[in-house]
Amino acid sequence: MGTQKFFRKVALFLLFLVTWLVIFAYNAVAGTTELPRTGQTQCYDANRNKIDCAGTGQDGDIRAGAAWPIPRFKKNSDATVRDRLTGLAWPTDAGTPSVGLCDGGYMTWVEAFDYIQCLNKSNFLGYSDWRLPNINELKSLFNGGQEYPSEWLKSQGFERVYPYWYWSSTTYAPETGAAWFMSMGYGHTSGYDKNSVNYVWPVRGGYNGIIELPKTGQIMIYHTRDDGALQRGATWPSPRFVVNGNCVTDNLTGLMWAKDAHLAGMKLWNNALSYVNNLSLCGFVDWRLPNSLEIGSLIDYSSYSPALSAGHPFIYVQPSKYWSSSTATSYDTAYAWISGLIEGDRLFDSEFDSGNKGSAYKYAWPVRGGRIGPFNDSDIAVSVASSPDPVVTGKRLTYTITITNNGPDTATGVSMTDLLPSGVVLISTNASQGSCYDSADTVSCDIGNVGNGENVTVSIVVTAPETAGPISNTTVISCTAKDPDIFNNIFEKTTMVDNKPTLGTLTPSYIASAVGEAKMFTAVYNDADGYEDLRAVDFLVSPTGTGANAIWVRYDEASNQILLYDDAGVDLISVRCAPGADVMLFNKQGRINCARSSVTKTGDSITVKWNIVPKAAFANASIQKKLKMKAVDKAGLSSGWAEKGSWVINP
Repeated sequence: MGTQKFFRKVALFLLFLVTWLVIFAYNAVAGTTELPRTGQTQCYDANRNKIDCAGTGQDGDIRAGAAWPIPRFKKNSDATVRDRLTGLAWPTDAGTPSVGLCDGGYMTWVEAFDYIQCLNKSNFLGYSDWRLPNINELKSLFNGGQEYPSEWLKSQGFERVYPYWYWSSTTYAPETGAAWFMSMGYGHTSGYDKNSVNYVWPVRGGYNGIIELPKTGQIMIYHTRDDGALQRGATWPSPRFVVNGNCVTDNLTGLMWAKDAHLAGMKLWNNALSYVNNLSLCGFVDWRLPNSLEIGSLIDYSSYSPALSAGHPFIYVQPSKYWSSSTATSYDTAYAWISGLIEGDRLFDSEFDSGNKGSAYKYAWPVRGGRIGPFNDSDIAVSVASSPDPVVTGKRLTYTITITNNGPDTATGVSMTDLLPSGVVLISTNASQGSCYDSADTVSCDIGNVGNGENVTVSIVVTAPETAGPISNTTVISCTAKDPDIFNNIFEKTTMVDNKPTLGTLTPSYIASAVGEAKMFTAVYNDADGYEDLRAVDFLVSPTGTGANAIWVRYDEASNQILLYDDAGVDLISVRCAPGADVMLFNKQGRINCARSSVTKTGDSITVKWNIVPKAAFANASIQKKLKMKAVDKAGLSSGWAEKGSWVINP
């Protein structure tokens, strides 16, 4: 059986390894980085009215890009918050705090790098690899569907997110004395003089995300730790763009664009949406107006006039603003986000009404496609709990297996294989969805589809082995969707099988005596795992069988101490003693003489001689005091109370 179990474990590991290799190969071939969704789910007309999204072509209708996991952010115990979408980690405190010798608050661009260097030297929050985020990383925090984005970030676990400007590490190419910033209040981006002051929100990597943000394109170095020096993000493929007749495919994002950036001309926003929605080009009819992140993905932050990569194949790129399909919800729903392909900014430009849906004429650049390969990316994960743990030999043990889809999409074709421990006997299997079947010591389940944020529970009930010791249960899950993180698809649960303590004899078991007369009771407590496995043994003299108004004594094996409960039978009194010590322990019912009490430990038994003296308050010839014993082992397994005799105490 041991050899068979070993080979089954090897087979499960190989299944896990093959799944990982398939996903790795898929990512290598795809060669693209997915853009995330903007967060926008509502649609608005030019008069600020909320409208039905269906068929409008607005961002809230199309929702192009990788869906956000639920929850989007995970608050860590080290005062950081992990973005499960991007894999980036940010300090919980976004208010540029002062830390030790590192002065926070508003600061210039160069001071921002000095501040972060100081944080790294002080090992801020346990890390020394903090950096100033580039503009793409900063933009990833913005939720385009929120009226108050900074407040939304607070609701996600962050603190002190101010609705003001925050520095990025990306220099503003049109004027290198400026750097890119983003407003956490509105979400717009632009260049700002490096000698001006803004807030700083450090970032670090180190986690896997649903997507990997692309590099900004900046390669010039203006500071030793700036965007050009670090160049964080997904590498741009070469060639970046491929021409297909009148269309161009972006090998970085997988999006297809009209080659002619002047194809639609200048239009009001609603007319631009309508024109692009009805466009037929290069044999495709699924064109749309790009959302704010899609139009922004074309920007090369090392270039300007236009802010596109050198040698790009597009024609007639206009020195003006381009519409996006995204409403400027954080500013005014009568406005839409526009992108300036001269500088590369993202604006609504209220001062000149250039983003006003009903009055501004802007260019429209058609886009289509997006995600390459399977549409459903699903991070499924498995966890296993066992109850009880520890479990008594030969008793029932329940494994509760939870399969979770962390998103962003529906996980299709989910299946589960569970390798049961040696020596257990399967009693039953129950799944909250799907069907399960068992073969020998393996349980297999066809779960089916699991939606984003949903859980499926599988309960497996077994009888524990008759032999004590640790047992290991291994669970592996898989799905037909692309899983960006398969290292949470396997779970090995170890459970301790323990022998339950048992109770031996009590001598004498039936006795009568007078108040103040000391009596010696010899109690034997057993544990098949050896006396060292016993944590505590108890002896109770009680008129009711409970701990209240009783003499309840305990021997603690680890400390070699005798203890006595108070009159309420709730708390142990503060005084305690070693067996043989010249100490008396008292409560109102009686006392225990430690000097005349003794403990003997041998093999699988502890024998305690309890020397007990009853007080007058405890005397009543008409009521027999119950004599009870209990033992608890180090794993918490208890023999339970057992009545072993009675004691009549005469006045």
